[in-house]
Amino acid sequence: MLQNARSLFFRPALIRSSAGARVSTTWWMDISQRLLNHLAIVQPFFGHQGVTIMISTKLSRSLLRSSVAAAAILGLSAEMADAECRAAGQPGDDPRATIVCDTNAPNPDGDGVVGDDENVRLLPGASIATNGETAIALSGGEVTAVGSETNRANISTSGDDAPVVVIAPDDGESAGTTLVFTDASSDGENSHIIEYQGPGATRFSFLAAESSFETSGAGSSIYSSSGLRPSDEESVVFANSDLVTRGNDAPAIVTSLVDIISLSLIETEILTAGERSGGLVIDLAGTNRADNFTFGASNIATNNNESTALELSGSGAGSTTSFILGTSQLNTAGSRSHGLVLGNFLGDGTVSNFGLNSMSVRTDGEGSNGVVLGEGLGSATPGVTSKAIPQNVADLLSDRATQLSVGSLSRWADLEIGSADVRVTGNDAHALVIERGAALTEDETRIGSTLSNGTILSGVVSDFDDFVATGEGGYSILNHGTIAGGFDMTGDLGMDGGLLEMSIFGDDDYDQIALTGSFDALNPFEMFLDFQNDFIPDAGDLFEIVVAGNQQTTFDPMEMISLRYGGVDVEDGFFSLDFSGGVLALSVNGSGGGTPDLAPIPLPAGLPMLLSALGLGALLKLRRGRPKA
Repeated sequence: MLQNARSLFFRPALIRSSAGARVSTTWWMDISQRLLNHLAIVQPFFGHQGVTIMISTKLSRSLLRSSVAAAAILGLSAEMADAECRAAGQPGDDPRATIVCDTNAPNPDGDGVVGDDENVRLLPGASIATNGETAIALSGGEVTAVGSETNRANISTSGDDAPVVVIAPDDGESAGTTLVFTDASSDGENSHIIEYQGPGATRFSFLAAESSFETSGAGSSIYSSSGLRPSDEESVVFANSDLVTRGNDAPAIVTSLVDIISLSLIETEILTAGERSGGLVIDLAGTNRADNFTFGASNIATNNNESTALELSGSGAGSTTSFILGTSQLNTAGSRSHGLVLGNFLGDGTVSNFGLNSMSVRTDGEGSNGVVLGEGLGSATPGVTSKAIPQNVADLLSDRATQLSVGSLSRWADLEIGSADVRVTGNDAHALVIERGAALTEDETRIGSTLSNGTILSGVVSDFDDFVATGEGGYSILNHGTIAGGFDMTGDLGMDGGLLEMSIFGDDDYDQIALTGSFDALNPFEMFLDFQNDFIPDAGDLFEIVVAGNQQTTFDPMEMISLRYGGVDVEDGFFSLDFSGGVLALSVNGSGGGTPDLAPIPLPAGLPMLLSALGLGALLKLRRGRPKA
């Protein structure tokens, strides 16, 4: 697999030195090997053949500096006198011709480099600047710009509709771009830094390390790809780099794909300043996809309206999505600019694995939510491929995640939120939004259990208390989906439809939600109470299911709550709900139903196997929530 990764990202090449001799770039392969030491490629475990997942550890900024310094030893100095890019023959066994640019001054005629299935290499100090046209345009091949810490490569364009690098490969060709110690910029509208136009290449790779990118025009992103086909693959890595867009409608990274993508951000800073300019906007369209995302020690900030920091949505039938985010910050300052949106992962056979840890989210705008969990996250349909992964792979992922400072992901639920610090301050802005079809619990022992709606619970959060909303009309949690089990939380809980699932084991042993704020019913919702351990409630028993310390509203629970039961068979009127003084209480009337006829609920057939695969057999000794003081 490492050999495949090497051929995908780092192709050996031959470059002319200042004396015109052909010199093997073994020093560049040294960079390649060092980068590969920071990448672990593991075989697929999601049931989708041909999938790879890349977990990246922190990349030291000294990594590339020491390797690039080897260029000086090989005599790869820039030619100061020759101001033109020139053909350099065929490098090694690569059938493509290579155009080498090794000047320290901008191309005098302002012409771009146009290649027909050719490679383009920029050496340290090389500079290409154009006015009103693309700097580098290829119908195939690869672009490699390798500067040094003190002698960076530079590519820039001025004027509208003038992307910096455009690759539109011929059908079946491979293509790629590698930028190291390189600065790239554009100042016109619709002028991306990197624009990949499909269909064409069956495999496209992009790597940027120790580089900076900036656009100032409307509609100008740093990286944009479109038009890929169902069989195409795309791999994108930004390491130790800065990405800035200043115009409207200019998300930093935007891609709409139909099959496979691997995207990694390592120690990378993203800033957008315009309206409708998100940090990352990724639309996963189509079916049978395989998508892998890793974000570590990176920061994304947006400073205008309708500019979500990170948005990942959409996945069709048969698709797999893996997402790891750790030790990263997401900040937004405009209205309707959310921190993190993970949306709509539904479809027959769809498998999603999301791990979030050491995550900081700040939003400061009206209607700007902190974290939005979209439809399909944290729940699974019975009969689909098991979400459990082999223990050896779980161990590897846990090790890599720890190195990335995202903590241990040993449970590896479909959705796992570990340490988080989410704070929103705008009006009508919610810290955590659970959309319809999504499910979450604070009790990890429930993972793999079957919910009352027939889906399997697979979403866990370490602490709901990590989500704080302070603006008027904002909730710490706004629930449209499913919350299972009890928890304590500082803040308010709003039920806008959705479902609460609670378990009752005895008179003083039951799930309870304890809030410092208010419990509000914005729209009618469901509550499912599961009586377990052969417990038979007696007339006069009272169960305080929700206790809100600072109730601001009131509602009639008999009108707003559709109450259902599990483990008991009673007639209407045996139970009643009352909501007063912030306490939602279940009363046992003992009339109309007589003695409850218990129907013990067996464990789902697949649960022991799931727990064994995760190395969590001990979870069969279920820990249950108890009333909170």
